[in-house]
Amino acid sequence: MIAMISDAVRDTASRWRLLLALYSVQATATALFLFAAQRTLRSQYALAPLFDRGVNGHFASLVESFAHHSDAWIAIFYTGIVLAIAYGVLSIYLTGGLLGALCGEPFAHSASGRFGAFVRLWLWALAPWALGAIVLFVGLAVGGPSYKTTFSLPSYLARALLAALPGLLCVAVTACAVDYARVILVRDPTRSAGRALASGFRLLFTHANPLPHYAVYLGTWVLVSLVYLLATRGHAFAGTAGALALFALRQLVTGARFLARIVTWSGQVRLLS
Repeated sequence: MIAMISDAVRDTASRWRLLLALYSVQATATALFLFAAQRTLRSQYALAPLFDRGVNGHFASLVESFAHHSDAWIAIFYTGIVLAIAYGVLSIYLTGGLLGALCGEPFAHSASGRFGAFVRLWLWALAPWALGAIVLFVGLAVGGPSYKTTFSLPSYLARALLAALPGLLCVAVTACAVDYARVILVRDPTRSAGRALASGFRLLFTHANPLPHYAVYLGTWVLVSLVYLLATRGHAFAGTAGALALFALRQLVTGARFLARIVTWSGQVRLLS
């Protein structure tokens, strides 16, 4: 698996121009949502001391401020849904192109040629996704925390994570199988989406590397996120200099997680080569 990752790193480094372009698209989509959310929150919470206390670490105040302005969160929710759908369609197209490029095909040819197959794969994957979501929600409903009795944010998150763990594992296994199904569809355009997904699941349980390899990606994603949280905890980032520093830190974190994702895809392509 180490050789698989090292080869993927070299492949990723050799395509830095393509990755920079893809990252720019991702950053633009994220910026659109953040702009919409910021304008909505500013209109509701600009003069709300309860929300200010909540953002600064008082969990009960944060929950109470949400209850007083539910309309703002509904607006953010629907804005997020619309942008997520638009980005999801774009992501299917870009993923097809990227995987094709990693397999040695022209980006545009693979993006357009695999779009329909990737959409069908997404539809086939809805069943295992739904199963994972059911396990997740049942776990949270049965063993999850209640904001009425939990007034510490770390305690709340820890209990929620423990209750959600079985569902998260189902979701992670499905995500890994879908990744390999995409590579299979790029490698073999004659394969149907349903058969590719079945082959992806079969590969996970008949080969030693896929699941540990994907676990390395998930661990990297979580580690980078934790480093960011620890580095920013307790810092106000006030003023223009603080805002610029926080922006730079967030871009480093987002870029690191993006590179981890691309290296993971490259390793999956290597495994099926």
